[in-house]
Amino acid sequence: MTSSYMGRVLFLAVDKQFRRKGYAKRLMSFAIDHLKKQGVKIIKVATYEENKKAQQMYTQRFGVVKENQEGKILHYRKDV
Repeated sequence: MTSSYMGRVLFLAVDKQFRRKGYAKRLMSFAIDHLKKQGVKIIKVATYEENKKAQQMYTQRFGVVKENQEGKILHYRKDV
């Protein structure tokens, strides 16, 4: 197994008909667990400025921290 320093989750999306059913949380949990198993040390997450629900989920449930903003794209970081 190879080890990478950084992994990314970019613009996680769930179709409207499947929202509010926990799929985003499950997908994010899977992504974080998978990246940890791959040996990453930092996980970068990106979402759009208007996606307030994703921002809340990332920070409150997964402990990611906002790093910066480029235009309408917010960049977050989680050290693992």
